[in-house]
Amino acid sequence: MRAPQLTPLLFLALHPHRAADAVEVSVCADATYDLASSRGGVCSGSGSAPIGSACPLKGDVAVSDCRAYLPSFVGGSCVAREDAECRLVTGSTWGCVLPSVGCGQPATECPTWDVSESDVAVDIDTSYLFDGNEEYDQSWFVQTSAVRELYNCGEKPTAAPTTSPTTE
Repeated sequence: MRAPQLTPLLFLALHPHRAADAVEVSVCADATYDLASSRGGVCSGSGSAPIGSACPLKGDVAVSDCRAYLPSFVGGSCVAREDAECRLVTGSTWGCVLPSVGCGQPATECPTWDVSESDVAVDIDTSYLFDGNEEYDQSWFVQTSAVRELYNCGEKPTAAPTTSPTTE
């Protein structure tokens, strides 16, 4: 009568199973991995800093969402080929990212600079006001480039579709 009690134990011993103290972590543009709680808080959250910073490490095997087109897919399973990093994935949302793969389109960064009170012009003679009726050097107002539309940094309109030429 002992045989039925051994069946579940034998099943558990022969089939891999997830650790009870693991958390599923999705890696951007890759599969989902189990992360042991001993690695610390999982990279997640929103805002200026993540809640945790733990992500899958090189060699970790995916537990779900493994697809043949993913960069970590090797021989029927997904294995992290590098340590994932905790990064901003969209807006202010934090998540795990494989450095060599990234997460979506890189954000277009506009040129910026820091401004301080020392950046103000100090050599302007305010006693002389130009009202437009005075004599001035016209070379200051010469067009040097073609007139073109300006767009916000990184925002260009979608090009209109064109039809391909027909050849007969």
